[in-house]
Amino acid sequence: MSDDKHSTKTDNIHEEHYCQHPGCKKWGMFGYDRGKGATDWWCFEHRPEERA
Repeated sequence: MSDDKHSTKTDNIHEEHYCQHPGCKKWGMFGYDRGKGATDWWCFEHRPEERA
């Protein structure tokens, strides 16, 4: 049996998430799941209000 490590497609992948607000160029650090694998990303200033 071998101890070789095999990389996968997800190794070392960096995804960039910028704010989705029109005209905003800030980093989208707040991700909100829309379902079915889709996520909306927003910066601190434009993030949607938290719902209880």
